Amino acid sequence: MEYTSPSNHVFVSYPQPQLTILSIRSHTDGHTLFGTRLKRFLLENNLPISLDHLVPFESILPDVTQKQLLQDTYQQTHGEGYVIEIIQPDQRSYLVKIKTQKYFMVYGDGGSENSPRSLFEAIINGNADDLAALFNDDTETLKRIDEMEKKIKPKYYRMIELVEQFYQKNKHLSKRDFVRSIKMTEDMKIYLPLLTTLYEGKENDYKVFAMKHAKDLFGIGGEGNQRTTTVNQDKLE
Repeated sequence: MEYTSPSNHVFVSYPQPQLTILSIRSHTDGHTLFGTRLKRFLLENNLPISLDHLVPFESILPDVTQKQLLQDTYQQTHGEGYVIEIIQPDQRSYLVKIKTQKYFMVYGDGGSENSPRSLFEAIINGNADDLAALFNDDTETLKRIDEMEKKIKPKYYRMIELVEQFYQKNKHLSKRDFVRSIKMTEDMKIYLPLLTTLYEGKENDYKVFAMKHAKDLFGIGGEGNQRTTTVNQDKLE
């Protein structure tokens, strides 16, 4: 079962508290029922009230290809995706999850809804407006995006400001003294790669640095998802 409510918001917003039956599992043989078989079980055992709390499901038309199913789900603008039952002849069926583009943009593919990592990366990469547009009817997610922006952007711009100011103040030094001055300034040690890049006359990629040091500088944990937040359509062939 799954409990959802307005205050228990993870990805989809819910207007009222409710308990939803996802599946049931036998304590005797471990067999699990869901979808059509679960609905039949509830009817056969005179549990019609439970049907009102059964998670919605539908059958996929036989002419829908796997590629089409993945693409259609990815492009949907509502919900987080589907749980699909894969049925094979003479073998036990199994379940897989297919997520929407909106879900990937917020959570990546790490599978942890409690991690703000993907939202952090979207903001660092300047995709917050595009993300907000996808959730223009979801006040809870818009609020989360806004709160993350207010937390991250000042720190990000301050990081750039500190690095640029330190470089301008010390760029006249020899490289040896320049590096020494960084190491002698406790708050600047972490920026050594950025500062030496500027000293060598090259441009910094502040976004990559920020994502690499997300936990140290911004308090954002988790692995980076940026490399996988967009589905590679070629791999759907």
